[in-house]
Amino acid sequence: MADEAAVIEATALEATALEATQIARVSALVGELARCDVSSLSQEDFLTAHHAVARLGRLTDTLEARFAGDLARRSAPDQPGADSPGVKGLGMQARCSRG
Repeated sequence: MADEAAVIEATALEATALEATQIARVSALVGELARCDVSSLSQEDFLTAHHAVARLGRLTDTLEARFAGDLARRSAPDQPGADSPGVKGLGMQARCSRG
């Protein structure tokens, strides 16, 4: 698991631009993991996985905050095109998508 984390971090450092396909792949993987039964894990494996899930949550919050900040920037009235249908209302859309 440590080797996999190192590869993921190295790959992330090489990436210069975020692509929607990257998010979709990670989302699909997390969706599969969310359906896994954790009750059969040993105490050690459970704690290791729990720490990894907590880190994933923090990273997800960081990514979401980055998008929220850029959404606010893009939605600012002084930005070119901020009143266009493609940008206007994005703030409400983002709030509604959180469930």
